[in-house]
Amino acid sequence: MSDFADVKFDFDTKDEGNSFIPEGDYRCRISVCEKTTSAAGNDYLKLEVQVDEDKYNNWIIRENYNLWYNNSDSSKQEMVREIASRNFAKLLKALGLQDNPPSNASELVGRKVVCKLGIEKAITQITATRTKCLNLKR
Repeated sequence: MSDFADVKFDFDTKDEGNSFIPEGDYRCRISVCEKTTSAAGNDYLKLEVQVDEDKYNNWIIRENYNLWYNNSDSSKQEMVREIASRNFAKLLKALGLQDNPPSNASELVGRKVVCKLGIEKAITQITATRTKCLNLKR
């Protein structure tokens, strides 16, 4: 039996441009926050934030923080880690945790934050245009 035997496909409906959430401030909650390892062997912090508002409820925004990036070029390694650290510090500040940062990534799951979302245009053929959290606040 086909995996899609009971699925009806609609190839005639026109795309209404709903691939991205409109720019603006949205109440969100952290649904995933975990230290994981990339295919290249670098540890990083994987973050998923879900929108908690009616029309775009459960819309997921993903962000990676390369806090433990390794590279043979020490200046590149330092630069990538510094950017990741600065961006992660903004998240902690928006959560009110600048004076008491968590000891484990999982402690952030369920916390709420307001994300200013915007569209980040693709800059190369490898990257994709995506909805991105441009700023955070309480």
